[in-house]
Amino acid sequence: MIGGALVSLVAVAFYGALSGLAAPPPGPDGGRDLTGMVDPRVTQNNIRTTICRRGWARTVRPSREVTDAIKRNLVADMRVSPRDYELDHIVSLDLGGAPLDLRNLMLRPGAGACNAHMKDELERRLSIMVCAGDLTLKGAQHEIATDWRAAYKKWVNSKGCGEP
Repeated sequence: MIGGALVSLVAVAFYGALSGLAAPPPGPDGGRDLTGMVDPRVTQNNIRTTICRRGWARTVRPSREVTDAIKRNLVADMRVSPRDYELDHIVSLDLGGAPLDLRNLMLRPGAGACNAHMKDELERRLSIMVCAGDLTLKGAQHEIATDWRAAYKKWVNSKGCGEP
């Protein structure tokens, strides 16, 4: 019982900070500030022992109990069906995204144009490129956090993800 109450309390705290978050705010240089969206433990210098190591995401992924509680609170506020949305890491865990920082979490539709599954495809592609040395970690994080749809068009499908 205490565990469930703790999860609910944590989820409510996360939910309060998540309201209205769609993308990181512009930084002083016009770029996006990724503070809180990336895990400071992951750097370009240690990608071989972190994100490029098989199973990394499993070691840092929040429990289903915690993420489901956050999702339930977000979905309830939006008055939509939880089956239609995924709780998504804006910067994926495979790209060194912060596992539980609220600035890195949002609901993403599971169907339709530019859905969560399309973003997952981009995340896999960028992860492969970073681990192969074809793209820097910061470059991949910036692309997916600032305009993942443009990155999808650039790296996955030149026709884009079907956005009108």
